[in-house]
Amino acid sequence: MTLTFGQTLRDQRLKLGKDLKKMSAETGVSISQRGRIERGRANKLRPESIRRLAPAYGISCEALMLLAGYGHMPHLMNNLPLFISEAARTLSPEDWEPLRSAVAQLVAEKTIALNQ
Repeated sequence: MTLTFGQTLRDQRLKLGKDLKKMSAETGVSISQRGRIERGRANKLRPESIRRLAPAYGISCEALMLLAGYGHMPHLMNNLPLFISEAARTLSPEDWEPLRSAVAQLVAEKTIALNQ
């Protein structure tokens, strides 16, 4: 099963043992908005919002940006090795598929080049 951005955040929040109220306090994002994000009913988050969320989830900003669909951002590609190591630490094996697909698409579009 492939998890969405919101499902990934929910799973990570639960792994950390935090409820929506605690995460709202840590991120400054309302409980209702947090719920919409986790259910996939929120509009695409702005990069500024993702930067506020990342520390509370213990996931790098780069990893969250790519999961949110911002893979085209040049600064993310400059930090690809860091992103991959962060993702390896935080994502479950089944969550690697969307990551693999996103990186493969970027390579195919020649947005990034992976040095072998």
